[in-house]
Amino acid sequence: MSPADLILKRMELYEKNEFGAIYDLYDENSMLKNFYPDKKGYESFMYKFSKGIILKDVRILESNIKGNFARVISEEYLVDDENKKIIVNKCISYLKLSACGWKILKETREQMTSE
Repeated sequence: MSPADLILKRMELYEKNEFGAIYDLYDENSMLKNFYPDKKGYESFMYKFSKGIILKDVRILESNIKGNFARVISEEYLVDDENKKIIVNKCISYLKLSACGWKILKETREQMTSE
């Protein structure tokens, strides 16, 4: 699976509420696993988060691979169900190739619009 495919796979898993599988897409040294060292804690947070935020689409804008590292730039289209607003985030994901395939190391998100 390519780095871009992994980012799209995460969207599919989010839609299915498979948050444990999303957790497994991250490298052991990732920022996410630093913040949520326990998979159950992450799953609990995401179940609550996903009740109010609907992920509508993810579009890959750019994907670059250099050796064992990659950067994927994407746009996330979300709906804040409570406020009925559409949110567009620009996401930059940094990935590392491991023995198990590509894993997410770090991500940044910048809100582009909120309608």
